[in-house]
Amino acid sequence: MKKALLTLLATVPLMAGAQKIEIGGGELPPIEPIEKSVYDSAKVKIYYDYAYRKDSTDMEKWEKGQVILLVGDSYTGCADYYQMEEEALNDTLYYEKRPPMELLTKGMELLRNVKYKYPLVIDNEKNVARVQMKGITTVEYKQQLEPLAWTLAEGDSVIAGVRCKKATCSMGGREWVAWYSEEYNMPYGPYLFRGLPGLIFAVSDTRNNHVFTLNGLETLTKPEVIYLVANKNILKVSRKDAFKAQRNEADDPLGAFKMIGATIAVPEGKKTQKLPYNPIELE
Repeated sequence: MKKALLTLLATVPLMAGAQKIEIGGGELPPIEPIEKSVYDSAKVKIYYDYAYRKDSTDMEKWEKGQVILLVGDSYTGCADYYQMEEEALNDTLYYEKRPPMELLTKGMELLRNVKYKYPLVIDNEKNVARVQMKGITTVEYKQQLEPLAWTLAEGDSVIAGVRCKKATCSMGGREWVAWYSEEYNMPYGPYLFRGLPGLIFAVSDTRNNHVFTLNGLETLTKPEVIYLVANKNILKVSRKDAFKAQRNEADDPLGAFKMIGATIAVPEGKKTQKLPYNPIELE
């Protein structure tokens, strides 16, 4: 269904001020349920405001979204709130036998708000992560996580009404500052941030490219599944190749569209421009 949403768009703007690539149309296929790999059931659901800059050279322009951290007995999961809502909508409309145009219209409204592109699950005992990178093509890699070398620092802050302590670390070519609370005995946080003596309430890189700030927490009366989407279009690659693919898409978006079989029409003499590239990890 995701490919149908892509191919039915009249145009896809690659970036502000750039030319547009026309995508050929087609008939909507029937709604199909989302294929999932389910890892655990969450008992706690934590919400984070997520802000990031697509272009690291533009200090004024921010993209803002909402991220969910799901905590189960054996796994944690992290995903974009609006992506999860769109997937839940897909399945609801499928079981209600609703027309595919309803998913197209309602789903696109949700997908416009998707900002966090790194859904993942982590095996808490083995410390192994499965991370997906969502772009024109979605790739997935598996990574054995090494403990982050946190430095507990002087200073405190109040976030969401809770007093938090400060810690710093290096990860993915960036320097990070986190604020955590020992009042919440969960050594977890958004994305791959974990290992502090309490729940991470906020974390950001020192250049403020990616910023997570807790804005809600609930104990679930009805457990929610911790899952990753698992369809045949997701390419399973090494971590190195996943980051390489992400960079290649930014450098050559036209080529990436062609690789997924989209019909592309570009005015003669015009070249597609590169997309801004400012991933959460630089290396």
